[in-house]
This record gives sequence, C-alpha cells and structure tokens, in this order.
Amino acid sequence: MLSFAHGQTEANHLRVVRARFDGRQLLDVQPIFTSQPAKTETQHFGGRMAWLADGSLLLGMGDGNLDRTDAQRLHTHLGKLLRIQPDGSVPGDNPFLQRPNARPEIYSIGHRNPQGMVVVDGVPYAHEHGARGGDELNRIEPGANYGWPLTTGGIDYTYARITPYRSLPGIQPALVEWTPSIAPAGLTWYDGPLFPAWRGSLFVAALKERSVRRVPLPGGVPGPQEILFQELGERIRDVRAGPDGAIYLLTDSVNGRVLRVVPTTP
Repeated sequence: MLSFAHGQTEANHLRVVRARFDGRQLLDVQPIFTSQPAKTETQHFGGRMAWLADGSLLLGMGDGNLDRTDAQRLHTHLGKLLRIQPDGSVPGDNPFLQRPNARPEIYSIGHRNPQGMVVVDGVPYAHEHGARGGDELNRIEPGANYGWPLTTGGIDYTYARITPYRSLPGIQPALVEWTPSIAPAGLTWYDGPLFPAWRGSLFVAALKERSVRRVPLPGGVPGPQEILFQELGERIRDVRAGPDGAIYLLTDSVNGRVLRVVPTTP
C-alpha cells in the first residue's frame, strides 16, 4: 500500500493505491481510496497508514488547512482517521455508517495533521502536529472526537488564539501533549532485544526539536520521556524499529541519511 498527494493544485486529494513489488518495480497499481471532496490547499495531507489486527487499514487524513472546522464535519474526509479494507471497501462496523451524510470510511474525527501511526497489541496510537504548540499523541478509539479545532493546547502561527478551550465534554484528551511544539513525524514501537531498557516504548521522530522522543508506555500509561539523538543536530523525519532490534533513523535535509543505531561494543 502507498499513499500520496494526488491531483492538481486547485483540486487535490489524498490517494491510496495497492500494488505488487517484484523486487525492481511496482506492478498492477490499483487505486483503492481517494479522499473526498477535492481541496484547494496543498497542505496537511496526512497519509500515514497502519494495519489493524482484523486486517483492515487505518489511514490518517489532515484537515487541509483551509476550513479547520471540517475536522468536525462528517461529510468530508478532512481531519479524520479513516478505516478501509485492503480492497478499498468499507468495513461493516465502522462507527459512522448510520449517520446521515457521513463519509462511511470515517473512524475518528477532530484531527489536525496526523503524522505517525502504530498498532501496539491491537491498539492504535497516532500523533499529529498542532499549530504553535498543541502537538498530540493519542490512543485511537472508534468514533472518538480528538478535538481539533474545538480544543487545543496550541495557538495559531499568527499568535492568535484558536479556541479558549483545552478540554470539553465528549472530547478525547491527548495521552501526551507537546507545547512548545516538537513537530512529531514518524512513530514506532520498540520491543526489541538490543536495547532492553527501551523495551515497551514508543519512539517519536521530532522535526523541530531535532530529536527522537522515547515515551515509555507501561500498561498503556505514558511515563517520563527521554530526549535522544539531539547530538546529530538534524531534523528527524522517521524512526523505525528493525527486526534485528536496531533502531533506524531517517534525517530530513538536503543530504539526508538513513542511520542504524545499535549498542556500542564494550
């Protein structure tokens, strides 16, 4: 599965395709999802994906940065997490199927720009960019409302207040909020053998902070965070846990690098 921005500047979408990789190229490329309606701003596409335990696909869609309140409206995919089957069809137990005029793919609402997603023991976690502050890590529940733009810990880039509310009834509170913003990018779960002290942790790549945040998650409750890899002095676009137990970092620069992190030899 691949996700990417699709269309023209004046009418663009988030698209997901399925394809077969033969070791050299993609074959049998088939679109299975295209966000609706088309939008005119070329920002906040989202696009992160994760497989749920039942084989369905969870997909993050940004708010488009045009009319923020679209994240609360069910007629549009903007500002939502979406759930589809591998062929693009809609699971029969999606939470908004019976709501009039709702897009049937919607799984949760009130997201600004989801940038990382991972499933841990069957439970999906996602983080998203706030504006000037208000970055969030959330535990995703079907049908839940994560608040944007009704609640946020951030303010606008103009320093104007987006909303007076940090919380409201019916809004799912964030597990973790980062203010000032760290600009979270990739997200991975670490349970490998090479770093025993880091097992059971989420790792959050941070662009603005030029770091990786380690968030221990014992019993699903975030513990004290650790800031890692700032000595690199580079924006970190993605972080992954490899099958060998190493941690892989993708730096974001003109001369970006893929780095493999292993313990130092005694």
